[in-house]
Amino acid sequence: MSVYYWRADFGQFGRLESLFVADQKEVEAVIGRDAVFGSEVLGKCSDITINLRAEQFELASENDAIVDFIESMREFGYNPLFYVFDPCDRCGARSKVELRPCPSCEDRFCESCECFDEYCRFI
Repeated sequence: MSVYYWRADFGQFGRLESLFVADQKEVEAVIGRDAVFGSEVLGKCSDITINLRAEQFELASENDAIVDFIESMREFGYNPLFYVFDPCDRCGARSKVELRPCPSCEDRFCESCECFDEYCRFI
């Protein structure tokens, strides 16, 4: 486990920053994916979705004492790992609610959708 610093700059609207504990595989897994921070994270009427890039992440420390300290304080700022959601295979919506897998066709869908695949028996 290591401490990572993440920063995304939105010009005049502001920036999002975070200091968090993760392992390298967790960080690599979100590179190139969208993080959906939602509305008003940067003030009234802001709706922030950003594609996470490798240059936004910086390894801050691998020192065990620092890792333990940051873990004890939880995170500082907006941890981008908590805002990456897979889209529903049916409607494309992103939600913090876990997607339900269809046991027949293996699609994953949100609680608003049903599996309507003509070959699927999970209706």
